[in-house]
Amino acid sequence: SYSVLEFRRVLFRSLRRRRAELRLGQSQASYSLGVSTVTLSRWECDKVYPIAPYHPRIAEYLGYDPFKERSKSA
Repeated sequence: SYSVLEFRRVLFRSLRRRRAELRLGQSQASYSLGVSTVTLSRWECDKVYPIAPYHPRIAEYLGYDPFKERSKSA
């Protein structure tokens, strides 16, 4: 199980990795997530944690639900 800080790092790395896998720029990825480019950048740099309403979109984008995984291990 991850600590909160470890979970955040894994989440933010996963967002960057997924964007690279999809070969998307931040503007394209942010559009698909329904957020601004600034918001995605802040998520990827671990400056801001995504609030709950964005969790389903992030799970769909990543192809798995890291928040559900986190709640199981917490």
